[in-house]
Amino acid sequence: MADVPRYDNLFRFPTSYTKVLKEQLLVSYVDADKDQVSASSYSGIRNLEPGLVFPSKPLAGVTMTLRATLDNGLTVIVPTHELLRPLRGLDQSGTPQVDTNLTEIAIYDGEAPEDAIVLGKAFLSTVGPAPSLLKARG
Repeated sequence: MADVPRYDNLFRFPTSYTKVLKEQLLVSYVDADKDQVSASSYSGIRNLEPGLVFPSKPLAGVTMTLRATLDNGLTVIVPTHELLRPLRGLDQSGTPQVDTNLTEIAIYDGEAPEDAIVLGKAFLSTVGPAPSLLKARG
């Protein structure tokens, strides 16, 4: 079984990709440098793996998709509802909370390991029987 880090739920991109997203794609909606909300200022919500978080109003109606094509030709498209969502986290007691005033883009706000693309745990899951490559050891 692969050793999967506890986090890596969000997509992670090289710094240059995240910079393009902030400076060129979101520029019509927000000033990424000024409007981005830091994890330290969320109101009572702890988010251990913060994405790109902005006030919800400017991003209302925004649609975006992420298309990943693997070397074998498989293309996966991640729709808007999986990329943009209200900020989720935990309060002081560990109870799940949602802040609809903030929108989180499901792209990690930090450097990717070795400045490489990490697609996140969602891409390690399968629907249906496990592939033959993942046989149990016994």
